[in-house]
Formats: sequence, structure tokens, C-alpha cells
Amino acid sequence: MNMPENVTELLQSIKNKPGAYLGEKSILRLKHFMDGYCLATEYAGIDFDLDTYYAFAEWLRTKYQVMSVVSYDTILTDRFSDDAAAFDAFFDEFELFLHEWEQ
Repeated sequence: MNMPENVTELLQSIKNKPGAYLGEKSILRLKHFMDGYCLATEYAGIDFDLDTYYAFAEWLRTKYQVMSVVSYDTILTDRFSDDAAAFDAFFDEFELFLHEWEQ
């Protein structure tokens, strides 16, 4: 497994094979994995552009009119029936975000 070029590529890999990265579809596991990945790349001095990832969280707060600084896992967990549904919603929302972000 090669290191992904950017956060979008990493998230696509996780979406395609959540069991390989997280064990199961879980928004909480995704958030914890991404927190660890971001920290590890920072500590290792690896230039891994995370602007898109951080901008997504802000976009989601704006979309759902969340005034407090909470993370995307909290926003989605509050709105969907279970952890796996929130995981699927993350990727649906991320695709919408990317479409807007790239324009």
C-alpha cells in the first residue's frame, strides 16, 4: 500500500475499503483514524496538504448552521440514525463539498 498523495485520495481509499482501514464503517473510527494520520504526518514532517480536510469541516458547520466549533463526526452523528449511516453521509457530503471547493 502506497502513501496517498493527498487527503482526498486517502479518503477515497477508506471509502472503498473501510474494513481495511477502520475495521467497519464508523464515523467515529474515521475521525480517530484521520486525527492520528494528520498528527503522524505532521510529526514525520511529511507535507500532506490537509487544507481540503479542514475546509470540509468548516463547510459542514456552515451547511448545518452549527455555531459551535464541533467536528464533523459530532455534526453527522447528531443527524443520522447510527454510526454507519453517519459514515456514509460523510462521503456524500464530502463529494458535494469537493464539487463546490473545486469551482
